[in-house]
Amino acid sequence: MGPVLITGGSGMIGRWLIALGRDLRDIAVLTRDPARARTRISRWIDPASVSYLDGTAADFRIDRQYHSLIHLAGDPASATFNAAKAEEYVRGVENTWRQAEKAGIARALLVSSGAVAGPHDGPITEDDRTSDESSETRAQYARSRRRAEQLVGLSPVPTVIARVFAVIGPDMSADGPLAAGQFLAAARRHQPVRVERGGAIRSYLDHVDLVRWLTTILESGAPGRVYNVGSEEAVSLAELASRIARIAGVSCAIADNSPAERYVPATTRAGQELGLRATVDLDSAIQIALTWQPRIR
Repeated sequence: MGPVLITGGSGMIGRWLIALGRDLRDIAVLTRDPARARTRISRWIDPASVSYLDGTAADFRIDRQYHSLIHLAGDPASATFNAAKAEEYVRGVENTWRQAEKAGIARALLVSSGAVAGPHDGPITEDDRTSDESSETRAQYARSRRRAEQLVGLSPVPTVIARVFAVIGPDMSADGPLAAGQFLAAARRHQPVRVERGGAIRSYLDHVDLVRWLTTILESGAPGRVYNVGSEEAVSLAELASRIARIAGVSCAIADNSPAERYVPATTRAGQELGLRATVDLDSAIQIALTWQPRIR
């Protein structure tokens, strides 16, 4: 694979891709804060092996040739997500694919979200649509990702869409919106793992599998095709917290375990068309995440 441009490459998934994506070479990262991105990425690899572009997805210009594009830029689903962030995300996708078309990029991957399909009683397929109206924040996030998928579908740039569900791995944010990151951070500090609402059902794909899936989808996925990315092993947040606590040897406190929404993907399409499957079980993924140490300089 030739030179790769990753927008939002200093985020969690971007760091995993840069460190573990064996087929990714000559990587450039678009970031609004190159110094911070370099610091984050240096926890994994020599930052000198990556070049950095200063800007945002909504305003940057591609000034050299790249073979591939991976679009990760955008604020995560959190309590602070709002209409302005949704609009900024859509504008970022519009500009990124406009630049990609001008630059003649051969392959593009839009990393989207399982939130596009919304919660569902059973496994969620790529064709399911169930709006998450539990809050306006969630609804705005899902609409912005759905709009982005529609936009890249209209672009002449050959684009594949990876709809990522829940993931788990090292170096997750301790204070971010992902419950797994919060649980792991508490356990690593040898503190009790606390769960306010443990009834939500998720499934967790290990970071090594995630990178393998994303790079395979980029290289071999059919343009215009959507692929779910995730594990099919459903667990509640309470069970996830309990497993992390057990493996770390700390206590676990669950305040509320009443039933809540379910986000678990069906991954038949990725398996049948691309040969993808989860290979790291959840307990092993937790163990890796708990014992990982930053690279030694």
